[in-house]
Amino acid sequence: MISKKLVNAVLILLMLISLACGAFTVYDAAVNAHEKHQAQDLGGFFEIPSAPQIPNDNGVGPQKPRNAVGDYLNYIASGSRLSGGHAALILICCAVFSVCLLFLIFSAKNNKFFLNKEKSAIFALSSVLLTAVLSAAVVFGANAALFGSAPTERDPSSSENGDVQLDESNTAQGENINLSDQLSDITVKKGGSYTLTGSFDHSVIIDAENEDVELILNGANISSDSTAAILGLAARKITVTLADGSENILSSDGDSDYNACIYSNSELVFEGEGELTVKGFQKNGEGIATEEKNIIFNGGSYTITSNDDGINTGGDGATITINGGEFYIDASGDGIDSNKNAVINGGTLFVMGSEAGGNAAIDTDDGYLINGGTVVALGIDMLQLPKAKSRQSTVSFGLDKIIQGGAAVTLACGDKSVVSFSAPKGFKTIIISTNELESGSYSLYVSDNGGTDSYGITENGAVFGEKLTADGENEFAVSQGVNYFGGRDEQTHGK
Repeated sequence: MISKKLVNAVLILLMLISLACGAFTVYDAAVNAHEKHQAQDLGGFFEIPSAPQIPNDNGVGPQKPRNAVGDYLNYIASGSRLSGGHAALILICCAVFSVCLLFLIFSAKNNKFFLNKEKSAIFALSSVLLTAVLSAAVVFGANAALFGSAPTERDPSSSENGDVQLDESNTAQGENINLSDQLSDITVKKGGSYTLTGSFDHSVIIDAENEDVELILNGANISSDSTAAILGLAARKITVTLADGSENILSSDGDSDYNACIYSNSELVFEGEGELTVKGFQKNGEGIATEEKNIIFNGGSYTITSNDDGINTGGDGATITINGGEFYIDASGDGIDSNKNAVINGGTLFVMGSEAGGNAAIDTDDGYLINGGTVVALGIDMLQLPKAKSRQSTVSFGLDKIIQGGAAVTLACGDKSVVSFSAPKGFKTIIISTNELESGSYSLYVSDNGGTDSYGITENGAVFGEKLTADGENEFAVSQGVNYFGGRDEQTHGK
């Protein structure tokens, strides 16, 4: 005869194993949620194959055969973003735990209770009820912890965000899209490469979960009066390629939570040798923004004007990487803003933050690197220095007075001009980085002949005019690395 102590020990062991299995399942769901764009993950291993479709009684359409377990799994999964496989494993673990626990309870007084039909029925019913309660609690609890809240059902032909309703009924057909032929928003629902030409006053929406999408802009003019001009709802990666020699214009207005002219929930990559004008004129509108996803620029020419930040990675942040391209950014917030970090490896950047103050030309939570390229970044009061381990030298100034818009400024070493620029609005802080910066004595000259047609960085600026001062000095001994001259009223830090 098997002793009661041994039976109890085995039951307790099974309960512990079921708890461990349940914990592992929730952990796997967390990994799957964090890396949901990766197809090879344990969630895929646990996925339950869908039931085959069979003709219905009328022979006119498919239906799935019904079964109680399948219906219950569909029920608990319908209010959850966990996969069916995770829900099934949780159900099994809860069933094992429930049966073992109730057996221990029922057998405490009579270890042969199962020989009694009435008690056996009560045991079976109790096991089913406890399993249902525990599995539902674990599924919805894990869903709330991992995803915040259960998703609501969404009409596949429309999406709502704030007061804006998106029309996704017009799906892109083919790889070449003439926007002038479209009468409403157009939605890309499959991965691939799409060439956009022509003009329209709607939005281009990308809703292609776990797929890569490339938009080739070749003379595209997109204007939305209610939300983003290009809106990335879902994709693994979105690449915006500017066709060689093309001129493209995007603009957005209105007031929506998709508050950028180009807004994406996916990683954004910009390539090509064309030109792109971005006008982020929504309320608190940004130029180019993602929600916690990287933004990478490999080439192209960009003119970005915005009511808030020029380029932004929001939420918990991501990395903004600039490997090449030409940038003219006129922002009413931060010029470049990352809630994580930024890396500038090349390109030519002329960046202006808000003239009203309270913002910076470049603002990051974890610091930024300048490893190459030419950078001129202007602000009115806040100044963040690049990290000391940047591979290219930088000189920054907190000037003693505000330089009014339209003035021309030249940084010179002796009688050699290093970089010249002119801005349409006032500034008091300056960040300059170029591969021409060497150790030596430098001065800043200002004159009033900037002109309204020469905003941005210019070459071979004249070395004349008034010498600007920072902390009372007008000669600056620059060395290799990160240099700063000026008072400490500005917010300065480089990590």
